[in-house]
Amino acid sequence: MSEKMSSRMQEYTVVLSELKMEDLMPWGNHIVQLGRVEEVNEPALGLVMMRAQESVQRHVFNVGELLISESTLAVDGVVGFGMVMGNALDKARIIAMIDAVHHNVELKWNDFREQFRIWMVQKEKELQERRQAEFEWIARTKVGVATIPVQ
Repeated sequence: MSEKMSSRMQEYTVVLSELKMEDLMPWGNHIVQLGRVEEVNEPALGLVMMRAQESVQRHVFNVGELLISESTLAVDGVVGFGMVMGNALDKARIIAMIDAVHHNVELKWNDFREQFRIWMVQKEKELQERRQAEFEWIARTKVGVATIPVQ
């Protein structure tokens, strides 16, 4: 697998984690129709520690634990992994399937990967537009506050 493919999957993961299950279902169904999907580990819930960095002295600290869903499976013998925040085992499973197909070098997956790449470009654009609209909406409510010196 090339460095470029690995980097692209990392970019996809950010967008995939924010998509709704309804958006991902057709891709998961398509993979099941084209390939042999085998569970490596049953999808499971888990906890991960969320870390943050304090803004002044840049100290890293643990904020708390986050509930995650994770899945490890193989598509045509190639292992894929999916993990998302919250109780979303099916979503983690579909992301694991997409990960496995993305890393599979068999020619039969080339068309799927290209169609998926085009779809992801569109979804990423929609996500950026939504984030920008949210930012602009929040910015409208911003209030400037002057600090009054204490005497």
